[in-house]
Amino acid sequence: MKKIFSISSMIILLIYSVVLVPDYSTAEKSSLKQLLQYAEKTGNNQTAIYDLDVMDYFKLSQYDTELKKNTFKKTPEYQEKLNKLKSIRQKMLENYYYIELERSLGEYDINRKGFEISFGGNIAIFDFDLNAPKSAQGFIFPSLPIKNTPDDFIERLGLKGIYEERLFLPMGEEQGLSIETHSKDTHVYLIFKMASAKDVSYEGYIIDSRSWVKAEERLLMATPVRVIVGNDKSNEVYFDKEYK
Repeated sequence: MKKIFSISSMIILLIYSVVLVPDYSTAEKSSLKQLLQYAEKTGNNQTAIYDLDVMDYFKLSQYDTELKKNTFKKTPEYQEKLNKLKSIRQKMLENYYYIELERSLGEYDINRKGFEISFGGNIAIFDFDLNAPKSAQGFIFPSLPIKNTPDDFIERLGLKGIYEERLFLPMGEEQGLSIETHSKDTHVYLIFKMASAKDVSYEGYIIDSRSWVKAEERLLMATPVRVIVGNDKSNEVYFDKEYK
């Protein structure tokens, strides 16, 4: 009986690990809901969590000088908060997360057989801010085959070096027609694990001030990344590919 119980326990643990903690690099899912249910939507302050920045994460604005910070770091309260943040960080690095891209797919390209989606660019105009290369919502995706496309309209105004980043998603005409028919319900999701943090510097153009600036951001590296295009209402998945 003892041997049977041991084997049964191992089987239960194996099922638990496969069902509750899936490997997104190999998992095959049939619906959008299934693909997203084991990943968490990204939250705020995740860079502060990765960097174990107690002051930023816990909003301790009263420690506004280096001396105050160093003094606080010697207290039991700081150590307690640091230990809590370490636990949060460990969980964050183990989990899968997802973001929903804010921009929608364009029109289906008959010749190339697929859609392009914009990741922004190096110009701040109207409601769009500067965007670090290959990034979205505070994360950088180095494995995505994003290409820089010159902005012809801006160049005709005499500005050189302005570009838009676009990712091409190949798919058949049947999927393309479904997406165009249900465009309001169709969204693009990126599923990933956080790997590390990176300081990124790049140049961008501010249209309001008509000037080039050097921008700096600290971003979390996400690789590999799984790109999903799906319908929120029908749960149908039109595109599903992992980029390593």
